[in-house]
Amino acid sequence: MKVARGRLLVKPIETQETLGGGKIIVPDSARESWVQSQYEIVAVGDAPYCDDEDCEQTHVKFFDRTVHEVEERLKSGAWILCRPRATVDAGERDRYFVSMDDVIGVFE
Repeated sequence: MKVARGRLLVKPIETQETLGGGKIIVPDSARESWVQSQYEIVAVGDAPYCDDEDCEQTHVKFFDRTVHEVEERLKSGAWILCRPRATVDAGERDRYFVSMDDVIGVFE
C-alpha cells in the first residue's frame, strides 16, 4: 500500500497479559489504556513538505521545495508512541494512518 507524504501506516502493538514474570495479571481495561497510543510501523510515506520559515525541524531540498528530514528511526518494524486519538482508519483491519508530526517517541 502506498502511504501519503508525511504519513505512517501503523498497526496496534499486542502486549502480554501479565507483568513481573507472570505474577501480576493485567485486566483488559488497563491494558487498553496502556497500548492505546502504541503502534508498530508497517509502511512509511515520503517526507512532508514545509513552507514555514520559522520551522525548527531539519530540512532537505526536494527539487524546488524543502521537506522535513525523515528521522532514521521511523522505518518499517519500529515501535512508536503517538499523541492520543491521532490515528485515522486506513480501511484495512487493524491498520491506521498517523501523521509523522503526531509521533511522540520511538521505542529503542
